[in-house]
Amino acid sequence: MDDDTLISDARHQDLNPDVLVHGYRLGRLLGRGAQGSVYVATVEGDPQTYALKLISIRAQTPSAVDRLVRECELTSRLSHSGIVKVYEAGYWGDHIFIVMEIIF
Repeated sequence: MDDDTLISDARHQDLNPDVLVHGYRLGRLLGRGAQGSVYVATVEGDPQTYALKLISIRAQTPSAVDRLVRECELTSRLSHSGIVKVYEAGYWGDHIFIVMEIIF
């Protein structure tokens, strides 16, 4: 599969492992909530493991999408032991993806 692979709704359908989302290869599902699903993600050649959250845009109002994008942009600038680091966020088909520090 490639970056153009879409799913109907991240809240109700899990992706198969090895799907690429903006260059991040999805692994196992970590959890699912009201907004979307969170997966383990890796990048080829990068030893780091990430948490990647997918949120369906169709399930959000336009103002909620704008607020979420702004929150990701602001959070990515913060560095504090009590805040999960946001590395990247963007759009993938009809979803927003958020790449974060993974905490086990």
